[in-house]
Amino acid sequence: MLSSSEPALFNSFTPASISWHNVNVWAKCKTRLWFRMPQYGPQIIKNVSGRINAGSTLAIMGASGAGKTTLLNVLNARNLSNFYVDGVIKINDQLADIDMITSMSAYVQQEDLFLPTLTVREHLVFQALVRMDSKISDHHKIIRINQVMQELSLEKCAETRIGGNRYFKGISGGELKRLSFAVEILTNPSIMFCDEPTSGLDSFMASNLVSIINKLARSGRTLICTIHQPSSETFEMFQNLLLLADGRIAYFGELKDAVRHFSSIGYRCPENYNPADFYVQELAVIPGRELECRKKINRICDYFEKSFLNQKSNSVSIRLHQSSFSTIRKPKLSRYKVGRWQQYSALTWRSYLTVLREPALTYVRLSQALINSIVIALIFHGQNYDQRGVSNINGALFLLLVNMTMQNAFAVINVFCSELPIFIREHNNGMYRVDAYFFCKNLAEIPIFVCIPIVFVSIYYYAINLYPSFDSFLYCMVVAILLSACGVSFGYLISCTCRNTDVALSFGPPLVMPLQLLGGYFLNTKSIPSFLRWTQYLSWFYYGFDLLAVNQWDKISSMECDNDTNITRNGTISRPNQDAASKSSGVCFRNGQQVLSFLNLGNHSEWIDFFGLILLIVTMRFIAFLTLVLLSRRR
Repeated sequence: MLSSSEPALFNSFTPASISWHNVNVWAKCKTRLWFRMPQYGPQIIKNVSGRINAGSTLAIMGASGAGKTTLLNVLNARNLSNFYVDGVIKINDQLADIDMITSMSAYVQQEDLFLPTLTVREHLVFQALVRMDSKISDHHKIIRINQVMQELSLEKCAETRIGGNRYFKGISGGELKRLSFAVEILTNPSIMFCDEPTSGLDSFMASNLVSIINKLARSGRTLICTIHQPSSETFEMFQNLLLLADGRIAYFGELKDAVRHFSSIGYRCPENYNPADFYVQELAVIPGRELECRKKINRICDYFEKSFLNQKSNSVSIRLHQSSFSTIRKPKLSRYKVGRWQQYSALTWRSYLTVLREPALTYVRLSQALINSIVIALIFHGQNYDQRGVSNINGALFLLLVNMTMQNAFAVINVFCSELPIFIREHNNGMYRVDAYFFCKNLAEIPIFVCIPIVFVSIYYYAINLYPSFDSFLYCMVVAILLSACGVSFGYLISCTCRNTDVALSFGPPLVMPLQLLGGYFLNTKSIPSFLRWTQYLSWFYYGFDLLAVNQWDKISSMECDNDTNITRNGTISRPNQDAASKSSGVCFRNGQQVLSFLNLGNHSEWIDFFGLILLIVTMRFIAFLTLVLLSRRR
């Protein structure tokens, strides 16, 4: 039990009834012309009214497409960006707005979204840090976490990673669903909305979960759930039932009265038959019999509208609607439970844990950098400063560019795209700001994306026999770190734009290929068409190759030059027995400056290249951040 000294705002909640009157929902029609007014599409919810008292459970059922989830989203004021909504919603007889609904309710969505690398306890600790009121001490938050885990039987798996990805399994499906409930009841909500909580669970687990729902209701909470194909045992555990058919109410009242109501209008449920299956079958639209089924649905819904049950529920809703104008104006509620500093602190802690435990960003990435550097070092080992070595060393430098950018970009895409749905849900739940999430995500990943170029360059540089100077080695490492940051920034940009891993991995390479061609290795920058020459300044390969080439060749004052290794302008090697005309067409580099001149590199200050790389890093991340802001506003 919690101590009596615990803050009242943590120790209790206000039981709440919820009512809704004349709720209508239309889908938004998409228009191709930006200047056209939005148009109403098909009506999904049609004049639905009802009321649920505190401490009660309500099951919303119906065939697919009946409007169950849409009505649930309307009642908890979430995920409505694609709909027009009209109607009145009240909590405890007061007209409710979005702030009031979100502050007093919790929403357990159908899909369980968790970071797989966190343990159950760590996940609840993070949720407590950003969900629970900042006035509550950390000690009391830990007490609440332990209480919730005990209440939902999560103590045995408290130190187990959640899992669920391709690397490890983690906790079971029933434990995942109980964890979803645990997260939502941390803040002691008065009303809980659950979208198909029993989906994907066997009958035993589903029955246990509904037992938990009833336990929460007995404590004074109001629980509204959409249910799909429950067993008869699970179905009978609910107190109230709302049946939807084609957006209309086919039945609303106590669950025990539903069978008698349907029997009274000529639809008798067979003995030893699951009533839930019977209702859905009677209210379903069967392909090939659409007209007949819709006539039956309209007949059932029309009868309920005229019935005593509906008149009783409507009289309550109408009475509440008429008295709503006398409600006291409440103060504006803050969207976030904790301040900006607390958000940054909690997100940084979670982000570092995720990065350290994510195989795709730690062991695999470091191993890949190690293996690639060893392979390249073996192939390009011990290059000489002669004519043949010029081509080989330039190729090795460009391979450094490609490795530092592409591997890091793909690593970000593989992880960040999978985390986007979690971010959108948590942000829409008012847990933290977009800037807090994006900043902490970038901050936590700095160490791993700095270690990768350090590991790579440390093996690669001296094995290839690049310019033997420690200053040049450090210079090369700094450039590699900046290139790594460019790759990470590009990964964020593509991830936020595409939002899907497969789509991002498909679009990434085609976008990078032109940037590689403009880098100065495959194509001399003098050969770029004049009308496309400006595009080279959008390529980090151009800035990076210029810096690496200058670092390598600028200090080399002399090179071997003999006829056996003269490189011609078309890429062939001239031999001593060739005629004089052929020999005169060969290019013989006598120092590093000639190499840079031939490649058309080193024509400007190195600080321009550094500035270009930093500007690209900042610009790509800023665009990614703006895209993230737009995504977060699509509620």
